[in-house]
Amino acid sequence: MKALLNPARVPEHGLIILKPSNALMSLFYGPIIVTSAGEEYAGHKPGLLPEFVPSLASGARFAVFFMNPHVIKAAGGSGALRQWVVRTHHCCEWYCRPGEDDYHHKELKVAPIGASAVCLCWHHDNTLVDFTADRVEAIAIKNAAAFVVEAVCRHFRIPDDNDLTDIELACWAIVSGVAKYLPDSLIRRVLQMRDSAPITSVMRECDLDINPAVPEQLIDVVAERENPILQAAIEPAAPTQYMLKPKIIRFECKTYTDWVKTQACCGCSRPADDPHHIIGKGFGGTATKAGDFHCFPLCRQCHDRLHEDVEAWERKHNTQEYHILRTQERALGLGIIMLGKA
Repeated sequence: MKALLNPARVPEHGLIILKPSNALMSLFYGPIIVTSAGEEYAGHKPGLLPEFVPSLASGARFAVFFMNPHVIKAAGGSGALRQWVVRTHHCCEWYCRPGEDDYHHKELKVAPIGASAVCLCWHHDNTLVDFTADRVEAIAIKNAAAFVVEAVCRHFRIPDDNDLTDIELACWAIVSGVAKYLPDSLIRRVLQMRDSAPITSVMRECDLDINPAVPEQLIDVVAERENPILQAAIEPAAPTQYMLKPKIIRFECKTYTDWVKTQACCGCSRPADDPHHIIGKGFGGTATKAGDFHCFPLCRQCHDRLHEDVEAWERKHNTQEYHILRTQERALGLGIIMLGKA
């Protein structure tokens, strides 16, 4: 445990006086270490400091989750991870300990390590079999964690200088459909479940939990409730396509438009209010708007501005077709729309 205290100097007697509160007196039994607080604690009030929690980007926490192939795919894919490694690291990531070969070749290569990747020079890549597996995997875990954390921050528009919390990581996992791969302890925190009690050799019958809840299954139920799943089937032999002038039926799906309204506004990135249906492009008919599949999220103000001047809005925010395709691609990519056989 660490505490922040303001010292009182008494130079004429060669003394430094530290006056802790009654709550901190228990820290001063036995040997103690006194060190400078540094600039990071400037302006903080004296008192007990919180325990240090390593950043998620370090990979020290939830390493199994970050190295899961499904998590890497949800964050952009293994190809995007390799590009990120090349863009981020401009030198060999292998660190040489005292007494080890510290030669580095000028040519670099991205070596796949499990679901992650590591930037190595040609020399160390050729001697990869001689490396300690734990040291190589530690670098790969750190790269995977930093890649996923960057994807989460980009998804939620979190500033780069803010540390990502584990709850924000869990929210992203639910949205991206990989929540079941989260650690059991984090799932229990999100669902406010108590820690699982181990079964001992001597227990009272009333303390036994016969059918304990499985956190991974519960988190899947939460994800499905938050993200409405639309089942779609493909019928390539539909008889209406052989008619000379078939009647085109307007596609209606309230579940899809309700989901569109939950997304960020395509104009200002604030929470959306309406699903805007494309206008002025030949879709729909007289006094009939386009089908529900041709819509994208807008807040009320941006929606009004678009209807007031379509050309001006598109010059500023890109075309309606662009936002419709982006919305459809997101729905398909997140599993909101599930395609299956007819």
